Amino acid sequence: MLTKTNLNKVNLAIPVTLVAMVMIFFWLIYPVFPNPQGVRYEQALFWMADAWKGDFMHGWAVPILFAVFIAMVWKTMKNEPVKASPIGLVIVALGLFLFIASVRTLQPRIALFGIPFFIFGGVQYVYGWKIARHVLFPAFFWYFAITLPGLQQ
Repeated sequence: MLTKTNLNKVNLAIPVTLVAMVMIFFWLIYPVFPNPQGVRYEQALFWMADAWKGDFMHGWAVPILFAVFIAMVWKTMKNEPVKASPIGLVIVALGLFLFIASVRTLQPRIALFGIPFFIFGGVQYVYGWKIARHVLFPAFFWYFAITLPGLQQ
């Protein structure tokens, strides 16, 4: 028998799964951005990894540190109350808008700029602000993985 809490979990699972599938498709499967050498088109995350090969080798540390930061706050997060927030969908929509803008302008950095909005917005939509606030810094830490050639020495 479905109780009210189980029903809420079922209702939340469908949109979150759809958003995750869209993100995985566009960020990992669909090649839309030219690689830094301009030879072929790549996916957004593979473009980022390809750009790390030059003077931006510290980019490989960002996903590892993201996992470390989440592991550090995991104990605190799991003790927080869960209260879903529809504001998270607005934040996820902002991430989608940034990806669409990046495809339109062929600027993969803009798509990568939207990844933290997906992470933070998805957590806030499913779990609420009390848990999402712990993910805020690790999510926006991804900005250190985006290559900005004008800032190199």
